[in-house]
Amino acid sequence: MTMPIDHSQQQLRYTAYLVRLWQDSAQGPWRASAQSVQSGQITRFGSLAELFVFLETTSVGAAQANAPPTAESDQPR
Repeated sequence: MTMPIDHSQQQLRYTAYLVRLWQDSAQGPWRASAQSVQSGQITRFGSLAELFVFLETTSVGAAQANAPPTAESDQPR
């Protein structure tokens, strides 16, 4: 028996990027761009470190946005 997949939750936890890497010269730093598969938006980076920060930030941000509320956040202040 197969179970149906709830795609509504899956889409909230799925982000895809087309990542491109290049060097402007043989000794130059690596540059990068990340194009969102969903929106087509391209973000460019001057270093791999900037790309990694972007990927970590967007994935952590998406995970926090989709996380169920905690007991602490449910209580009024």
